[in-house]
Amino acid sequence: DNYRYSEIKAYCITDRPVYRPGQKVHYKFWVRRATYDVKGAEEFANQKIRLQLINPKGEISDKGEFATDEFGGFEGELPIEDDFPLGQYRLQVVGPNFSDGNSFRVEEYKKPEYEVTVDAPVEPIQLGEKVVATINAKYYFGGPVTQAKVTYKIERKEYDSRWFPISRWDWLYGRGYWWFAGE
Repeated sequence: DNYRYSEIKAYCITDRPVYRPGQKVHYKFWVRRATYDVKGAEEFANQKIRLQLINPKGEISDKGEFATDEFGGFEGELPIEDDFPLGQYRLQVVGPNFSDGNSFRVEEYKKPEYEVTVDAPVEPIQLGEKVVATINAKYYFGGPVTQAKVTYKIERKEYDSRWFPISRWDWLYGRGYWWFAGE
């Protein structure tokens, strides 16, 4: 069962989560073994690692082979061509016995045609109390939006019944990472 406690992980960051066609994705990768003992990055230093891009259609394109530095990391740029399909992409590294990565989106910016605002009470209200709120929709060129269908939903707050005691490595692995682990 030691395999679960010493998996190879690749940590990837991009300079932003959403790009437009014609922009460049700036990325950085670090490859390490996720383990509790103290090991350096020498296991993945100066290694050849292949980079792949998976588009929203699931098609994989090879982006070349990169050499890692002394910390098991590398960085680069990836141009987003104008003919790339819109949607979610996955940038991943592939090694001899692992593959891992991160996602980003490619979207087009479309200027909104109108703005919606809600005028609600400023003071706190009690549960069950009736409230009057006004929903306004105006086109950006000044006129009101006419004959628009309006739907709305009012919620108090989101509820989640999962609870885990705070543990030492929550900041790295997430809350409850150890819950089903052996002693």
